[in-house]
Amino acid sequence: MEWRFEDVNEKLIIGMNYYGDPFSVGGAWSVDNAIGKLWQRFSTYLSKHAKQILHRVNMDESYECHVMDETFEDTGEYGIMVGLEVSSLTNQPVHLVSKVIPKKKYLVLILRGQDIVSDQQVFINQILKAHPEKSVDSRFFFEKYDKRFKGMNRLEESLVEIYIPLNDTDSNHG
Repeated sequence: MEWRFEDVNEKLIIGMNYYGDPFSVGGAWSVDNAIGKLWQRFSTYLSKHAKQILHRVNMDESYECHVMDETFEDTGEYGIMVGLEVSSLTNQPVHLVSKVIPKKKYLVLILRGQDIVSDQQVFINQILKAHPEKSVDSRFFFEKYDKRFKGMNRLEESLVEIYIPLNDTDSNHG
């Protein structure tokens, strides 16, 4: 596992979403859970309507956003969105939803192989222990997938970047 702190500019993501307990069926990192089904649904949409998505920023990148609200601790339910970055939300397909990822400083985990399916909180805790002036905002995070991610059936050859926002009070401390 590698990591870095990174200042990230605002990102406009357009895609499809899900709200609920994504692991009630299929478990984590499974094509059969709600996240896997969401990716399948979005991929099917893209195969038929990709040209309708305007202003794409990078054809090789896609995103998975996780947003936990105040009910998450009690219910295990939260919002997940998968999608693509665009430079404008103007004239986008009505079948898609959008999310604005805020400009801020993030802790970026670069995970390969089995680290992808490991308990990422262990890595976060190790990094924060070495940097006690930092703390994370656990209400949301996002994952960036590009050509380095080879698929669920080839995790050993894959790489994923996970962006965890730092609390704003920490952003000025390097």
